[in-house]
Amino acid sequence: MTIDPSKLEAIRARLTQILTGEVTPGTDPGYFEDDGATFDAAKMEQHDPAWLLAELRDRRHPLVGRRNLVMYLVRFQAELWRELEAEDPTMPPYPLTRP
Repeated sequence: MTIDPSKLEAIRARLTQILTGEVTPGTDPGYFEDDGATFDAAKMEQHDPAWLLAELRDRRHPLVGRRNLVMYLVRFQAELWRELEAEDPTMPPYPLTRP
């Protein structure tokens, strides 16, 4: 399944706002509680994983922004959470809520 390039750009823009800390669960609870972040992250995991991984590994983005986005991933969550733990050992251990 393909996705319209303009929709992909809109998703990148929203996820970049999470990465930079401009949008958080505190500033836009509806986006997070209504699964907007989950759906956007899933679409990027499927349609542009290279962009997603590069952005999440980019230390120019604050750790808290990267952590906020990693929490909504599926395919890459464990791998990236461990990378964030290595960067900040005070983070909660993985898995967050999974048995």
